[in-house]
Amino acid sequence: MTQRLMALLLAALVALFTTACSPEPLTKLTKQSGYGELSSTYTAPEISLELHLEKTEYEAPLDTIPFEVKNSGPGTIHFGVEFEVDKFEQGAWHVVPFREDHGIPSIGIELEPGKAYEGIVEAASFDYSFPPGEYRIIKKLYLDGKEIVLATIFHVKEPAK
Repeated sequence: MTQRLMALLLAALVALFTTACSPEPLTKLTKQSGYGELSSTYTAPEISLELHLEKTEYEAPLDTIPFEVKNSGPGTIHFGVEFEVDKFEQGAWHVVPFREDHGIPSIGIELEPGKAYEGIVEAASFDYSFPPGEYRIIKKLYLDGKEIVLATIFHVKEPAK
């Protein structure tokens, strides 16, 4: 009886550790992005903006990606802290979904001429494991009520062995 109980307990522990150590299931990306091709810069007489990354290649597993919005133009830019992330799959951009419990604070930011804003994409905020591939960060910015949408591309690659 004791041997059976120990064998059952051992089998339960093995099953528990196997489940806990297996990789998270990958959420399938089903929603196509509402944006086509986007630029990382926008220049007009009243505005000059750039969305960029320090580096464009990251190893899996992904943790954080810092990004920067630079305002080199004469106008003050307005935006919130929210952003989107898309992945390029099967010839199209697809929306990477946030976790259901992820909230975005409603904070308004004013970016004056000559200033920069630094933001961070945290992989843990998404219901996705960011396997190797091509991704983009999308940011909406506003000048005098005009919406400007910028995107910057990054790649996730297999970890070095």
